[in-house]
Amino acid sequence: MSAKPGTRRSGHSSQGSRSAPRRYSGVCRGGGPGTDLVSRLVNETPRDGIPLSAQDFDNYFLLLVVAGNETTRHTISHSMLALIRHPEQLAGSRRTPR
Repeated sequence: MSAKPGTRRSGHSSQGSRSAPRRYSGVCRGGGPGTDLVSRLVNETPRDGIPLSAQDFDNYFLLLVVAGNETTRHTISHSMLALIRHPEQLAGSRRTPR
């Protein structure tokens, strides 16, 4: 189901739909332009022409934060476990760090 022109993704009026992204932009980015993902979400209109609602932006931002945390945490944990299980690799990385 596609949204009607002039409506947010949640089906409400698009008036004021950029308040949460602007709040994040003002707090996290100083309101300035940037090339990082959050700045692009704040400053650009999606290809479908329908701006993200405040709720959509908040949900997407939370998804990115949680996913980044999970990925980093698991990568570090599994890397350490692999080095413990393979001490020859740990010794080799100590001799020639990259």
